[in-house]
Amino acid sequence: KMDLNPNTYRFQGKLWRMHESLAAYIIFPGDIKKIFGKGIVYAHFKIEHLEFDGCILNRGHKHYKHGPTYTISLSRERFLELGRPWGDKVTVTVREREK
Repeated sequence: KMDLNPNTYRFQGKLWRMHESLAAYIIFPGDIKKIFGKGIVYAHFKIEHLEFDGCILNRGHKHYKHGPTYTISLSRERFLELGRPWGDKVTVTVREREK
């Protein structure tokens, strides 16, 4: 479930492990092409206490049978700074920004 207003999207997401690395990703719960009208969305993220700029895009993760999976990536450093284990649910706030 996603709370919506014109500029900000807030949802609960799960921390998935990125292959065998210490990086992680969170699935954006919607089709960014339908919501934002584009295939890559540049945004400011707040995940619990951690804030950073990045993007939402399809990196090839296959979580849905009928459509692409759009994700937010956390580098190893950001994942460690977040201090939460894989599988934890976290609160994610997304605010679209200019590239």
